[in-house]
Amino acid sequence: MAGVEVERRPGGRPSALIAQYLRIKGQHREAILLFRLGDFYEMFFEDAETAARVLDLTLTARNRGDPDEVPLCGFPAHAAQPYVARLLAAGHPVAICEQSEARGRGLLEREVVRVVTPGTILEEESLDPAAPSLLAALAADGDRYGLAAIDFATGAFRATEVAGWAAAREELERLGPRELLLAPGLPEDITAACRTGRPWATALLPEPAALAEALPPLAQRAAGGALAYVDAVYRRRPAHLRPPEPYALAGFLRLDGATRRNLELLETLAGERRGGLLWVLDQTGTPMGARRLREWLLYPLVEPAAIGRRLDAVEELVDAVELRAALGAGLAGIGDLER
Repeated sequence: MAGVEVERRPGGRPSALIAQYLRIKGQHREAILLFRLGDFYEMFFEDAETAARVLDLTLTARNRGDPDEVPLCGFPAHAAQPYVARLLAAGHPVAICEQSEARGRGLLEREVVRVVTPGTILEEESLDPAAPSLLAALAADGDRYGLAAIDFATGAFRATEVAGWAAAREELERLGPRELLLAPGLPEDITAACRTGRPWATALLPEPAALAEALPPLAQRAAGGALAYVDAVYRRRPAHLRPPEPYALAGFLRLDGATRRNLELLETLAGERRGGLLWVLDQTGTPMGARRLREWLLYPLVEPAAIGRRLDAVEELVDAVELRAALGAGLAGIGDLER
């Protein structure tokens, strides 16, 4: 372990390594910085105290007992994924700082190669195969709101504009993102409602990146800001991310949070997945099908023509027993093609 580099110089001045750490940490103040030291990721100062609490790691220190002691904790780099997943689940973005190859003696060069946030996870181990993993964005102008949602695992990207906070809140709750980006200038009560007691992490929506697609103005602001956030996190835009598509809520039945809970669409009133309507209905054979069924339950159709087309498709498969069996056999064992 390369932790010997953490020592401070005589006189209390930070060592070159700590100075390097502080410089990089200053560029990623909101994230837990995983600082590569040999075969380990180390965390220092407040990051170490937070990580030790969240990850049940032993908190130690360099220069223990001195006025300038440096709290630290760490874990092996090869076992990083479950630790990163736990930090994200607790709402902490993670900045991964790697070291360059050694070229003689002296301090190694280090730089952040990726920032992982709760809404930009790609690792399969951290994803629920039966539910989307969304990064959402919210912008507003008066009583109109723009929303955008990116499913990072599949690359799906869509945006909409709605009238009134009630409609915007219902759509956010229905989307259930892992992370929500809030535009500067939102009313304080709206910001508080988006941050207090919510299951998602929040971050600031940056200035929008340019979009070639035509969207309603506030949907454009939300989508462009979400795209700028992705660019900042990944340093380069993921190739699988699709252009944003507009969608409207007019063709779907509005169900507020209380109604969805009381109907036990996704889980029971006790918070259990088992026993909810989705659990009862879900006989799907693939993760893609499970996510689609979940979406259909959350977005019930209201247009008779659309309802009729869906029922016709179901009727055809119910009647064609051999075709249905062949489809089931063909889908068995197929991986998650969307992801």
